[in-house]
Amino acid sequence: MPQNQLKQKLQQGETVLGLFMNCSYPAFIEICGHAGFDFAVIDMEHGPLHPLAAEDLCRAADCAGIAPVVRVRKKRRAANSASSRYRQRRSSNTANRKQNRCRNGR
Repeated sequence: MPQNQLKQKLQQGETVLGLFMNCSYPAFIEICGHAGFDFAVIDMEHGPLHPLAAEDLCRAADCAGIAPVVRVRKKRRAANSASSRYRQRRSSNTANRKQNRCRNGR
């Protein structure tokens, strides 16, 4: 198994250089690797990258000798989760109380 050059440099206290990728062109990440960068952050959190594009970028990074660091999106809660149902019930109860106050002149 190949050694992680980025991890080794960080453990030795060396300075490492990298960049954020939000495009899906594997050739660009290869150019960055050959230009001397140590890592590339593949940004799926704030960018439109599809997981298959991120996979291609990781392969290109591996070929160019640059470490890929993938930043993923935050997992969203299901709309029908228990906490979501609780929030919906609570907000509807609050709305009902406000309507009753208006009707009663409060």
